[in-house]
Amino acid sequence: IVVMADVAQIGQILVNLCVNARDAMAGNGKITITVEHVVEIQQAINSGIRKDSGQSFGHIRVADNGPGIPVNLRDQLFIPFFTTKDIGKGTGLGLAIIYAIMKQHYGYIFYDDSFNDGSAFDIYIPLANLDELPVYTKAAAIENQVNTENLLILVAEDEPAVRNMNIKLLKKHGFRTLAANNGEEAIELFNQQPHEISALLFDVMMPKLNGKAAYEAISKIKPGIPTVFCTGYSHEDIQSELSEHKNVVILAKPFKANQLINSLKTILTQTIPQK
Repeated sequence: IVVMADVAQIGQILVNLCVNARDAMAGNGKITITVEHVVEIQQAINSGIRKDSGQSFGHIRVADNGPGIPVNLRDQLFIPFFTTKDIGKGTGLGLAIIYAIMKQHYGYIFYDDSFNDGSAFDIYIPLANLDELPVYTKAAAIENQVNTENLLILVAEDEPAVRNMNIKLLKKHGFRTLAANNGEEAIELFNQQPHEISALLFDVMMPKLNGKAAYEAISKIKPGIPTVFCTGYSHEDIQSELSEHKNVVILAKPFKANQLINSLKTILTQTIPQK
């Protein structure tokens, strides 16, 4: 099965669904992920949103054996900021982000109402036309290059799965990383080796101290430090708050892996002399 999709975004979908399943099962249960090739999407046909036929899809199902979602709440699942979790334990953006990613990929996501032993989400991504896949040239591969050797990135993200995914992506591109769970921890790590850290990758909303406040504290020690903010909230609001700062890039979630790497490399190129 070959689909045209952004690896990081599909990874984010799986992370979000698995985190929701884990929370619903309170750490005691089973998550099952299956993949198959399908032609007809019965849910789409039944709901009237898909009338065409013949398009093949990659189908990913994420199911758990938790308590399931009450029937009266299922039509609100993909509405931004709707959450069934307790106050302070969920933003209500996870499924909304997944829905947006699927729209970008011309795909679909459904909650399976017929699944009786927990919750099951079905994701459908159109198969790629292998004859139309782009050919990546050497010139394209070296575009926006920066010498990442020995560059240390301080990553602050309170969700472990997302933090680990970002760290894996950075290491894949040659960066070294330090990881913090929140803004306070990020400042502590920075103070231990301020001259070694080349850039910051911060989530905006974090417990104890948010990303913006942590960045401002660090900027007093190292003004103009290159920083990439990741946020699921209003890009414009955050931009206006940080408009006086240089070397800052704001990425609205969901974003693609190459957007993150290219943004980081761009601001590093502007501030770090290249060999």
